[in-house]
Amino acid sequence: MINDRPNIDAVARKLFNILDFFLITLNLIVDLLTKTLY
Repeated sequence: MINDRPNIDAVARKLFNILDFFLITLNLIVDLLTKTLY
């Protein structure tokens, strides 16, 4: 169980990085859409 711990942390970090990137891109897309609409 102790050996699996670092792997779980690495996976969690990867997931958080992907989520962060997705949220940033989503914000940019929303920004562009609002600028084109208004």
